[in-house]
Amino acid sequence: MRSRTKTKISPQRRGLLAKVHIAKKELGVFDDDYRDILRREFGVTSSAALADRELESLVAYFESKGWRPQRSEVRGQRSEDRKAAQVAALKERIGQEVLHSDLTSDRLRGLVRKICGVDDLQWCGDAVRLKKLLAVIGNMLDRGDI
Repeated sequence: MRSRTKTKISPQRRGLLAKVHIAKKELGVFDDDYRDILRREFGVTSSAALADRELESLVAYFESKGWRPQRSEVRGQRSEDRKAAQVAALKERIGQEVLHSDLTSDRLRGLVRKICGVDDLQWCGDAVRLKKLLAVIGNMLDRGDI
C-alpha cells in the first residue's frame, strides 16, 4: 500500500488556484463549462494539473470575461477581522480553562504578565502569546498543578 505524502504548494500557486476558483464562482461558471474551458484551452480537466504560467493564463481568461479580483485593502480588512476573531476565541478558551481549574486570579495575572507582557488578559492582542499562555495552562492542568 502506497503512503500519501502531501506536497507543499507555493503561496503563489495557492493564490492562483484560489483566484481561479473565486473567478469561476463569481462568474457563475458551471462545472461542466469549467471543465470544457480547461480541456479546450489547456488540454486538462483539473486546474491542479496546470503549471503556474497556465494558471496565470486561466486567471487572465476569466478577467477577459469580466471578472475582477478584489483589491488588497479589502483582503487586509478581512485578515484583521480573522486575527481579532482568533484573539477573541483564544481568550474565551483561556477563560474556559481557568473556569474549570483552581487557578487563582493572582496566579493567572502573573502568568499573563510573564507570558503576554501585559497586566491583564483583556489587553493582550497577540495570538502567539495567547497560544503560549493556553499551552502553559494546559500543561499545568495535565500535571495537576492547578
